[in-house]
Amino acid sequence: MTPTYNRFHRRGDTAPDIERLRTLHDAIDRAVLAAYGWDDLAGQASAVFLGETDEDDHRYRGRLFWPAPFRAAVLGRLLLLNEERARQERMR
Repeated sequence: MTPTYNRFHRRGDTAPDIERLRTLHDAIDRAVLAAYGWDDLAGQASAVFLGETDEDDHRYRGRLFWPAPFRAAVLGRLLLLNEERARQERMR
């Protein structure tokens, strides 16, 4: 799988199989966000090739991924959901 995902993140790789994989990932991202009821985020979810000018975290540079502000928004909601579910568990 590593060679496939190296190609997935390679900006210049526009082979049909890789483009299809990118399309499927995008659809999965949107479907998962919508399943959480976060339709506003699902409508905004769009992976982009991140570079030095738009990504501070070197781990994401050169990769096809969500920009930092969008990642932070998703993480923030996941953390709130986790807190809510933990609170519900304590009440049982």
